[in-house]
Amino acid sequence: MSNESKSCPKCGAAIPDEAPHGLCPRCLLAVVSVPTEGGATGAGRPVPPPIHELAAAFPQLEILELIGQGGMGVVFKARQPKLDRVVALKILPTALAADAAFAERFTREGRVLARLNHPNIVTVHDFGQANGFFYLLMEFVDGANLRQAMRAGRFTPAQALAVVPKICEALQYAHHQGVLHRDIKPENILLDTSGRVKIADFGIAKLVGEHHGDTTLTASGARLGTPHYMAPEQVETPGDVDHRADIYSLGVVFYEMLTGELPLGRFAPPSEKSTADPRLDEVVFRTLAKDPANRPQSAGEVKTQVENIADTPRLPSPVAGAAAPPTVSPSLKKKTPMWGKVALVAALALLGLVVVGVPFLVYWWAKAAKLVPPPAVEATNSASASAETWSPSLEPGEQRPDLNKIRREAGEFREKGRFEEALQRHIWYHQHALESDAGQTGVRLSFALSEWVELGQRYPKAKQALIEIRDRNTRAFAEGRGYFGLFMDVSSINNYLQENDATYRLFKRLQQANPALARQCYHVAADVLVENREYALCRGYIGDVATAFAGLRQNWEWHKKHEERTAQDRQEQKKRMEKSQAEMRQKNPALTAPVPFSPPDSPSYGDSSFVKQTRQLVEILVGVGEKAGAEKIRDQAVALLDDPRLKSAVADAEKRVGK
Repeated sequence: MSNESKSCPKCGAAIPDEAPHGLCPRCLLAVVSVPTEGGATGAGRPVPPPIHELAAAFPQLEILELIGQGGMGVVFKARQPKLDRVVALKILPTALAADAAFAERFTREGRVLARLNHPNIVTVHDFGQANGFFYLLMEFVDGANLRQAMRAGRFTPAQALAVVPKICEALQYAHHQGVLHRDIKPENILLDTSGRVKIADFGIAKLVGEHHGDTTLTASGARLGTPHYMAPEQVETPGDVDHRADIYSLGVVFYEMLTGELPLGRFAPPSEKSTADPRLDEVVFRTLAKDPANRPQSAGEVKTQVENIADTPRLPSPVAGAAAPPTVSPSLKKKTPMWGKVALVAALALLGLVVVGVPFLVYWWAKAAKLVPPPAVEATNSASASAETWSPSLEPGEQRPDLNKIRREAGEFREKGRFEEALQRHIWYHQHALESDAGQTGVRLSFALSEWVELGQRYPKAKQALIEIRDRNTRAFAEGRGYFGLFMDVSSINNYLQENDATYRLFKRLQQANPALARQCYHVAADVLVENREYALCRGYIGDVATAFAGLRQNWEWHKKHEERTAQDRQEQKKRMEKSQAEMRQKNPALTAPVPFSPPDSPSYGDSSFVKQTRQLVEILVGVGEKAGAEKIRDQAVALLDDPRLKSAVADAEKRVGK
């Protein structure tokens, strides 16, 4: 995104290309008094050590001044004379020294943080312990944090739209490395004098919090994070927090940039509190969903949606007296009150006066209503197999269609031989389910597609419809309209059609045309790339092997905890059922003893996923000649999970690679 003006209208200085829209770094720094968080002490903040003590502990540094402090520690500006480099020295709370196990955790986590290498993340140069001080030596960012920038003057929506994608890029990269931030807030988002956006303190909340023996606590005794920016699960079930908690915190920051307020209680859409594009309302609301399953499932998805809105024309405000754009899919047939019909007629009459502009207006109206990435499919020809000719009717008082009912009806029609009716439900569900419930992503790309393919085995037109949708989506990438979610769609359809070679070819083209998007899509395409023995290509995307395996381990640990809770729930369900049956027999002894209730055990998805992904990582390493690294990963994996498939991973990889 480029600035409309290349020079600041106030001071006349040139505005760097990377600076958020309209933000002049020079004027911004003139308003704020310090480059990072203020150095004033406050309740609950650690007392900063005297500079002379730090000078003795770090003789290789010139300690210049205190530049910030908070619950996570204190930050000093320092200089490395040997490298003639200004750095930031972060001193963690001194209470950590009392925890004997902290040093080991600090070394483990510090290595992970030091490997984060991204232009929008503050770099960690070094870490360690000196004279009782646990420290992180970091890149010094000469600028202001986002809190100071907002205090200097309310952000415009255009400026917010320029900052948020950069935050998303940093989060997407870190999450792929298996690192969560856990404390996204304006104070940890920095704007430097070159106009770049950088996130500070990745992983520090977890690192500092663990010294209490309770991962839900920070150094000040609060749960990991800052209260107003924390996702609900960080408070309710802190052990279950994953990358979607960072997406929630990003949503809070986004809302605050757009409105100047926090989204507390019953809060208004951003467009009602500011001049923000109404299409942003749904984007922000989705990031702030209480249930993580209803949020965007990756920071890259948020980035794509925000950039699509920023790069496309905004729909003009409705003419006074005309109907407002619809808030639900136009395809939904709902009983309309009389005044609504009058408004609808007026709107249609107005559109009739501008026939040439109808397709354009309808497209953007629908896009504003759906608030999802731009559809990758063009209008379907009525003769095509994938033409959408059906939509569900909404009952009085019903706000959204019953998606489970639609899928159930598709199955019932299939069994009755009413194939076209079944197909129409599959088409509608695939095209519109995410408008009603973003949490349907997994179902839509797995169970629903499986059922669609099953219909296609009995009704060739159904398979043809699926192929048409796949082909239209694939063409969108060739036309520069592709995005991460669309790649997932194409990949899943190809998988169920058993045409994974098409996914392979698409990724290879994407790698040449849009390397940044290809990096986002790599994990979706990893299976087909390994299947095609693209080991060197995969090795380039993996980066640091230890960090990649740490991400696999963290995912496995999360699934194990989830499965343990599920097992406990099954046992409690069994006890409740047995108690209920016993009470019924007491009231009526004539009842026969029921068959003992035993909930079925579900297979361990966490174990199977861990085994598969570890074997894949081992095969890639063997394929590029890094057998020693592959053996190390295998041994670490076997130490976590005693599985014969892990034990044979290196030998199996050598057979497949041909070594």
